[in-house]
Amino acid sequence: MKQSKLDFYIETLETLNQPLSQNLTNFSCKIKIDCNTLENHMNFLMKQNLVPKRNSGDKIFYTNTEREKNILRYFNELDNSAFVEDSGIEIS
Repeated sequence: MKQSKLDFYIETLETLNQPLSQNLTNFSCKIKIDCNTLENHMNFLMKQNLVPKRNSGDKIFYTNTEREKNILRYFNELDNSAFVEDSGIEIS
C-alpha cells in the first residue's frame, strides 16, 4: 500500500524528533525517500512552522517545536486508540 503525503510528513517529524544527528542523505535513506522529495517535505514543514531551520557555520540543523510535538502526540493517540465496534444493545 502506498503511503500518503501525511504519512510521509508524520514519519519525517518522528525521525526528526529522534536525537540522532544525520546528514540529508542518511536521513532520506532512513525514511526511504529521495533527497529532492525530502527537501520538498522539509520546505512544507518549515512553511507550517513545524520545523525551523538553523544554520551553524556550514551545517544546517532542523530543530523541534512545541507545535511539532503536539502534532506527533495527536497522531500517536489516534494510532493507539482502539476503535470499538458497536454490537448493539439488547432491550428486554
